[in-house]
Amino acid sequence: MRIFESFKNNIKNTRVSFQQFPLPMICVFLYAVSMIYSNHTGEPHTIFNVGSSSIFSLVMVLGFFLFLAGNLLNDSYESSWIKNYDSFKIVVYLIVVIILVSMYLTLKPAIGTSSVNSVFYIYWGVLLAAITACTFVGRLHTADHFERYVGKIFQSELIALFYSLVLYGGCSAVLFALVHLFSLDLNSEIYLDILILIFGPFQAGVFLAGFPRKIGEEVGSLGGIFRGLVQKILTPLLLIYTVILYLYFIKMFVTGEIPSNIIRNLFIWYGIVSVVVLFFHSSYREDEGSRKFLGIYPALVIPTIVVYFYALILRVKDLGITESRYLGLAFGAYVFICLIYFIWRRGQDNRVLPVILVILLLLGSFGPQGMVATSRRSQEKRLESYLLKNDMLKDGKIVAKSNIKDEDKAEIASIARYLLSSYETKDLKYFPKDFTMASFEDVFGFKQGINVDGPSDTNNAGFNYYAFDQQEFLDINGYDQYYFLTYSGPDQEKERDFRYFVVKDDNGALVIDKKDGNKTREFIRLSWEEILKKGQVLLTPGSVPNINEFSFEGKSLGQRYRLVVSSLSTDALQENIYIEMILLVDTQDN
Repeated sequence: MRIFESFKNNIKNTRVSFQQFPLPMICVFLYAVSMIYSNHTGEPHTIFNVGSSSIFSLVMVLGFFLFLAGNLLNDSYESSWIKNYDSFKIVVYLIVVIILVSMYLTLKPAIGTSSVNSVFYIYWGVLLAAITACTFVGRLHTADHFERYVGKIFQSELIALFYSLVLYGGCSAVLFALVHLFSLDLNSEIYLDILILIFGPFQAGVFLAGFPRKIGEEVGSLGGIFRGLVQKILTPLLLIYTVILYLYFIKMFVTGEIPSNIIRNLFIWYGIVSVVVLFFHSSYREDEGSRKFLGIYPALVIPTIVVYFYALILRVKDLGITESRYLGLAFGAYVFICLIYFIWRRGQDNRVLPVILVILLLLGSFGPQGMVATSRRSQEKRLESYLLKNDMLKDGKIVAKSNIKDEDKAEIASIARYLLSSYETKDLKYFPKDFTMASFEDVFGFKQGINVDGPSDTNNAGFNYYAFDQQEFLDINGYDQYYFLTYSGPDQEKERDFRYFVVKDDNGALVIDKKDGNKTREFIRLSWEEILKKGQVLLTPGSVPNINEFSFEGKSLGQRYRLVVSSLSTDALQENIYIEMILLVDTQDN
């Protein structure tokens, strides 16, 4: 009964969200309306839900957090040092509106161009900065119980997420029963509509209802369950994990082993959890165990950061900086700053930590020091070094040359593909203004795919290819529809049926048929031999494949297409094949 009463009270309290946070709630309702409209336009799923209404939805998500941060900032300094409070509030909201309008005008023209990468990095950077700001701006006026305040925000979101999951599960079960018991003909889009409404306005309302109402209101205890999670579960797990990392370091130094790339991914989660746990231990400083943890644990984590940076710098030295590696460097720097701060302040007044994170996010999102500009300069420098090494650069222009090492050809082609898929040609050095990968051989003097020495007897080992290792963006320039397709065959299944396509094997070829009502028409046919041969070239030593390399282009049924292979694996005899594909279609090319 207590759970039911709590659920009922939280739903009733959502009306408080409109009273206390009207502008964020307006944004989330506009987001829901826009998404539902997109859901009923009759168009297939497209990349980033391309379209004016969907871009508007993205901006409204940003607006929710920016207006929320503005509300909290106003409340934090109300009746404080600001003499003209109403004027201050108007200025804050005006700045938010300017940011939202600017973001919309920036996102809309970038869709469908190579610059979409940099624009979306800006969007996500600003969005994450706004989300982070919401955790501290409401408590800028005082350091008292700051950790409890942040903990209450997290608790509120977890409660809202739990209620949303329960409500959506119940609504889906009711709809399922009505459809199958009473043979009702309901549009399938209704499930997504309900999902949008529940995880949009409903979840936001319950979440905001958990915020402190007044700036002078005391923040209560986080509760015994939360304290037990921090002190009794997460803390021992972190200590065990730290011991495992130290044992790996001992093994590494004894054997002379170079740090594995996996250490970077392991450290990301280890670092995040470490900082979060230290942060919440600060609210239990009266406890002797928490005081000891705050005094000892930060120093134990520092050596792991040194190894993390060593592994990351080795990668940067070999392959230059990309957006993901830039984020890795920034992330490591932030964790290091947090640890030094915990050693210095022992958990007192942690408000500065989220402020530093917001600054790093904004600095890394745009500008000459941002991840996009820095990555572009780094990869251009790599390309320049290979061109100068082979006398292929004169007076700032590329000189075609074919008699260079295959390893250098592979590196040049890989860098060119990365640059062309991530940035517009007009922003790149050395490339002709009308350059495309189709003209690669004319400009550089050799073909993109270079088959260097490597294992050729694929019958002795299974073939495995995964194109997302570099975590780069997919080049969608010129296409307006996106489909994710998979197939396991030919022994596992005869064909796989999707909403708009059927994927099957036909006499040693991968065939993708396009549905047209109750009929299907052949859309793409590629021999498995051709697919595997291209994959083998991309896996040769010296190449650095990314998401855009393993693809096939053509035109069929009056529409231009590009089929990108994102994952491909076979058994030892290549009799059984599993493939994951992204199909891009240009419906405007009739």
